Amino acid sequence: MHTLDAACGEGYGSALLAKSGALVKGVDISDEAVEHAKQRYGHLEELEFHVADCTALPFSDGEFDRIVSFETLEHLEEHDQLLAEFRRVLKPGGFLMLSSPDKAVYSDGQETVNEFHVKELYREELESLIGRYFPANQ
Repeated sequence: MHTLDAACGEGYGSALLAKSGALVKGVDISDEAVEHAKQRYGHLEELEFHVADCTALPFSDGEFDRIVSFETLEHLEEHDQLLAEFRRVLKPGGFLMLSSPDKAVYSDGQETVNEFHVKELYREELESLIGRYFPANQ
């Protein structure tokens, strides 16, 4: 299974996926994170790391069977571009596994501000965004 780990950070999750038998491409916008990932996990045959912006992925249309993106969305302003890119590089019948904190619980409920979060969404907003690119009837 060809997997994209979008915003892979230091590569730990990508390595876990590759060890389970998946062919994984991990991408992150940080040169330092990708260099660390290559040094730490570059020995795994089924794993590649690339510096890339998730809103402009350097991959072919329909290249991936699945995309994982954990705690990425809230770090970007360009939510629609992100989901459009995920839609573009995902094969028909593929699946997206995405997580993002619910603003009602994470920020409002705890009365905290994460300086690295650019645009948090409420659950309903996230569901609407995902539904525009990944309708349930597809």
